[in-house]
Amino acid sequence: MRSKDVRLRDMTPSCALFFCIELTWPYWKPLESAEILELLAVYREYILSAFKADGLNVPPGRVAETWKHCRVIIDKEITEAEP
Repeated sequence: MRSKDVRLRDMTPSCALFFCIELTWPYWKPLESAEILELLAVYREYILSAFKADGLNVPPGRVAETWKHCRVIIDKEITEAEP
């Protein structure tokens, strides 16, 4: 887990991805392995686009539903850490 003085936006993409994976694990652990890989690709794209969802390629179905829940958690983490 991260220390309180390091914001998600300030992490390297790899650290941010790892943090988001840990943070949202309960929501995506029921997915199948191919769906998990698709979801992690969405996470990566979201992180690399500076946490902007415009033009994000989210696969339909369970991945989209899971992403919807996970994004709320990730965005809350970003909002709470803002100065």
